[in-house]
Amino acid sequence: MFKFFRLAVKNVFRNKWRTAFTISTVSIGFVAIIVAAGYMDYVFEGLRESFIRGGTGHIQVFNNRYMDNEEEYLLEYGITDYQPLVKRINDHSNVRFVMKRIAFQGLISNGEQTKVFLGKGIEPRKESRLSTFFVRMEEGYFPGIFKEQEGEMQGAIGQGLAESLNAKVGDYLTLLSTTPDGIQNAIDIKLTGVFTTGIPEYDNRQVMVNISTAQLLLHTDKISNLVVVLEETTQTDQSIGSLQQQNAGFSFVPWYDLTPYYKSVVALYKRGFGVLGVIMVFVVLLASSNTMTMSVFERTKEIGTNLSIGTPRYRIWLNHIYEGFLIGLLASLIGTLLSYMVIYLVNGLDITMPPPPGRTMAYPLSITAVHSTIAIVSFITVAVCMLASVWPAYRASNLSIVDALGYR
Repeated sequence: MFKFFRLAVKNVFRNKWRTAFTISTVSIGFVAIIVAAGYMDYVFEGLRESFIRGGTGHIQVFNNRYMDNEEEYLLEYGITDYQPLVKRINDHSNVRFVMKRIAFQGLISNGEQTKVFLGKGIEPRKESRLSTFFVRMEEGYFPGIFKEQEGEMQGAIGQGLAESLNAKVGDYLTLLSTTPDGIQNAIDIKLTGVFTTGIPEYDNRQVMVNISTAQLLLHTDKISNLVVVLEETTQTDQSIGSLQQQNAGFSFVPWYDLTPYYKSVVALYKRGFGVLGVIMVFVVLLASSNTMTMSVFERTKEIGTNLSIGTPRYRIWLNHIYEGFLIGLLASLIGTLLSYMVIYLVNGLDITMPPPPGRTMAYPLSITAVHSTIAIVSFITVAVCMLASVWPAYRASNLSIVDALGYR
């Protein structure tokens, strides 16, 4: 077998220019697929982490009735007596930390202008651990990060809202909201920070206050939900299963069900990548098939001679399959090397991409070297090149000896 493989190597490099062109074509297709897959993986990871680190967390916990019913008033289906629940979740081995949240809305005023706001009661230190990289503080700090003076309540607002109110860090603003009992209540807060999420619609409306401040404004001891942050994103499904069993009466919702936009983007990119993959398979198939067919035509007399001296037809067939395997193997090796070079080059150039639709912050371009994808694409490349050799190999092995020897 080694003798025939060595013969295949000689045959492949008999016409060096044609072989080089074929291997180059296949290698370029290989690099295109790997780079596209690496960029797609980077986008998926970045999008996933931006949702999680942007405030969604890995898992959110709600009262069961909240998931099945529409609230008629604020916090109708909020979580009460939540401390035991928080402790049970914190005891789970995959959980990094748990934080409480209250969602509310109302009016915010600087005494001259009044705007509608969407409020969030938070645990500032935990929120800053989750959101440092994706909720950027333009000025100041999260409310409650530093010790509040007695009787002083703090808050941070979105950049767009701060601009519309002409508010600066250190100013005092008034929050007006409606309690679960239907009573209007107002408090004054000291503006400690201005943040941006990169999404103008959020920045124009968002207000963050300490959860105790939100409970004081709303006259309640309830919370809207809990946010669970895990050690690793890959632990999400496993953690939900065990946490749900331990805590009946509550719904544990994974981050990807809270962000349907992520699923839409993933589906769109995968369809595009699938089309690219099919195109590249056809390119490889045609390039390899053309090379092998031309090889058969050029070596027709040689094949006839081999058949006339008793070489089995299956050996002729197998020899051409070996040639296809060799072309695919060389193209995969060269393509892998070029792919790593392109990935290293792009990642080292510090290219900045423009903000995606609906956002204001640019992001760095990066390509992930997905080793499993490289292995799969290498296997497919070799397999397709061997497949492209089947028909030319069949024709070569079934030539008539007389016709082959007389071929001009």
